[in-house]
Amino acid sequence: MAQASACYGYAEPVYPKAMLARLAAGHGIDPHVDAGPANPLAHKVHVPLATNPRATLTVAGAAFHLHAGCAWEHEWRIGPTCYYMDHPSPRIAPLRRSMARFFGGECRCLADQFYPPGAFRRWHTDRWSGYLGWEVFLVEVAQAGRSSFRYVDPRTGEMVVVPDRNDVAYFFRVTGEEPLFWHGVLCEDTFRWSQGFQVPRDWRSRIRFGTPEGA
Repeated sequence: MAQASACYGYAEPVYPKAMLARLAAGHGIDPHVDAGPANPLAHKVHVPLATNPRATLTVAGAAFHLHAGCAWEHEWRIGPTCYYMDHPSPRIAPLRRSMARFFGGECRCLADQFYPPGAFRRWHTDRWSGYLGWEVFLVEVAQAGRSSFRYVDPRTGEMVVVPDRNDVAYFFRVTGEEPLFWHGVLCEDTFRWSQGFQVPRDWRSRIRFGTPEGA
């Protein structure tokens, strides 16, 4: 349990409930919504101990296989989020290797997040995540402009809304010092995937900046 909650950085984590569940082959759990009053105040983490590729979780009509040994968070109003840390799933491992080749250094996988329509990511700073340094989140959306990355400009204190486009990358630096970089996500009526990685601090030297021809 301590390993599954380590990414939150709590000094004294509290576990109000822990459950062990065994689902027999061919059985399932009826569709439902966790609507209890405590859901917005807690992290709900699922850790599959033994599973198979045909076992899936369905969120907003989309089916997902939760890989064994990974900590999957079910946050209120967001789909399954996997904080892989040092153990990326087979689906993400090839992307991490490609990132490492491109940037010429280790790119630690931070998160794999799915947002169904109407989901959001609460305001946060990553201050206590233990992942200080530069991060990049790769974003895919079913419909451009129907979800957005939002942050508070540390210099002005104003909120900036950046509408998502497909295949966009958001780079930002987490320092753990004031002023903190507050940011969040709002997904209106589209599906959104994002994968987060740590990148080397010299990542800019690997990217060609400029205006594409014909733009």
